[in-house]
Amino acid sequence: MITALEIKKRLSSVEELCLIGPLVTNYRPKKMPHLLVDGGIKIKNKLKNIPHWSIGDGDSTKKRLDVLLNKEKDYSDLKAALDCIPSSIKCLYLRGFLGGRKDHELINFGEVHYFLKNKKHVSVHFSNKIKAYSAGEYQLNIKGTFSIIVFEPTKIGIKGDVKYPLRKKGLTPLISLTLSNEGTGIVNIDSNGPFYIFLK
Repeated sequence: MITALEIKKRLSSVEELCLIGPLVTNYRPKKMPHLLVDGGIKIKNKLKNIPHWSIGDGDSTKKRLDVLLNKEKDYSDLKAALDCIPSSIKCLYLRGFLGGRKDHELINFGEVHYFLKNKKHVSVHFSNKIKAYSAGEYQLNIKGTFSIIVFEPTKIGIKGDVKYPLRKKGLTPLISLTLSNEGTGIVNIDSNGPFYIFLK
């Protein structure tokens, strides 16, 4: 058996990590370490020669997990996995965390928001269409409709190849001001806190 703290130590020099959730399908492994969250352990056999560990409370798998959490807990398995991630990580890929129960999906977004708080230049990719970023300045290649969403008051500026630029302004959570913008190339986003981009 291994502890969550040991996983964190083993990842201490890693910059990219993939988290696999229970809803994963048709997954082709990326060449980076993986953290399998509960039912995400079902892809374990695809990870030959790729470092990987598993964590969860076992409510969506019968397979043995490296770190077994208590089922009677007041936090999600994803939160426990995010707590294993050291400050060296700059890019996270999450697969298998979308498409299930809406309450779980929203909570997953919230947990990632709190993970990104107090970090700089860290990105989380739920899919090619949904990405989250910590505070920082970003140059993103966006061609098409996109929306920006925040989960707490955040100052964001948008400029570059974009239909609706925005001088750095305070956004309130889930405000429609940044709904359905249009990018035609390099979009510069400057934010003092975590934000999500939803691409069409």
